[in-house]
Amino acid sequence: MRINIHLRSQSYIEIPVHYNEILQGFVYHYMEPAVAEWVHETGWMDGKRHLKLFAFSRPWGDFSRLQGVLRFHGKLSFAVASPVDAILQSFAQRLVRAENLYLGHTQLQLNAIEVAIPPAYRRPVLLK
Repeated sequence: MRINIHLRSQSYIEIPVHYNEILQGFVYHYMEPAVAEWVHETGWMDGKRHLKLFAFSRPWGDFSRLQGVLRFHGKLSFAVASPVDAILQSFAQRLVRAENLYLGHTQLQLNAIEVAIPPAYRRPVLLK
């Protein structure tokens, strides 16, 4: 499952050029606490590998690149994907219910959440 998150602000939205930590923190923060703890602490074990069970895209929108910062002009979007639907359901429900959303120190409003339709695969797909 994949969802697209669309956020807006009355002013600029600034995130570091190396935004992975801030977006990952945003996703964890807005999951139900028990789900976030399970994903972070346990997740899925594959031998010695500990898999977190979600991934997120690069943010998109109209932005300018300043010294070490991406400045989005009022709107910022990104996708979150997981093979476990309950993780994304928890995240989306908390976003919808939250009175205030914060990405770093910037207060945001939820503009929309879109559930992306998965592609239809017709033959076996080989993943490397």
